Amino acid sequence: MNLICPHCQKTVAVADELGGQTTRCSHCGGPFTVPLPPAPPPPPEIARTVPLKAVQEPQSNAGTRAESIVSSSYRGELRPQFAVTLHPEVVRWTVPGCLLLMFIFLFFPWISSPLEGKYAFTQTGFGAAFGYAEPTAEPSLRPAPWVILFFLVVLAGVLASVGLTAHRFLLPRTSVTLPPIVDSIANHRTYVLGTIALLAFLFLGLQMVMGFSAEAKDFTAAVPEHFKDVPKDFDQIMKALLHRTVWLKMTFTLSLIGVLAALADFWLERRPNRPPPRLVAEW
Repeated sequence: MNLICPHCQKTVAVADELGGQTTRCSHCGGPFTVPLPPAPPPPPEIARTVPLKAVQEPQSNAGTRAESIVSSSYRGELRPQFAVTLHPEVVRWTVPGCLLLMFIFLFFPWISSPLEGKYAFTQTGFGAAFGYAEPTAEPSLRPAPWVILFFLVVLAGVLASVGLTAHRFLLPRTSVTLPPIVDSIANHRTYVLGTIALLAFLFLGLQMVMGFSAEAKDFTAAVPEHFKDVPKDFDQIMKALLHRTVWLKMTFTLSLIGVLAALADFWLERRPNRPPPRLVAEW
């Protein structure tokens, strides 16, 4: 190895075997200690083959580890998802379907009491419109004007839906010629049914906000005189027990769905020759 003499600062060639010993400079003769040579690098490790039995894991741990490896490998590719597609044909028939169901629900109980027997009280949507209630079949309540308008609008919507359906499916198979105004109305079916659905929603919503006449009925005066076991606060009890049934809530929900379906139908008509929109949820 080549070293620098600490006395004369000249390079001196020294054998590696003299490491750790004292020698003299070949130029000036000054003594100095030869440092130990650097240790040689360790030899590269040789990969050893470990028997399979030495690295086997318990069956449960191995299965769990395999599942975690598979899930991490496919993460981002296999995702649970839920997709909803707005098919134009489905949306097109949603408004007529809602109008038909609303017309049917008019004859179901809208206002009801849980009591039975002589104290039972029920009022349908049709009865609320014209002041009828059970158990009496005679008009004894104030008619609900907004429900009357709701009834007329829904009836017109059902008739319009039937007419538009016949115009689309039955008329092409016959030789009947209709006035041009009928074809014009059929071409604007989205506007016609959408307006009817919106009016039905507004009329029923206004009546629900204003309240029904059955909810303000004087039940004490309506009880026959020969019923002597009626408590003094019978009117307050009956009004507290009266409730709006699920049929009324379903009718209002259908009116809202009809409005939303009409808006969706109008939007889909504005984007022809394009694929139907899809709403996809992934997690």
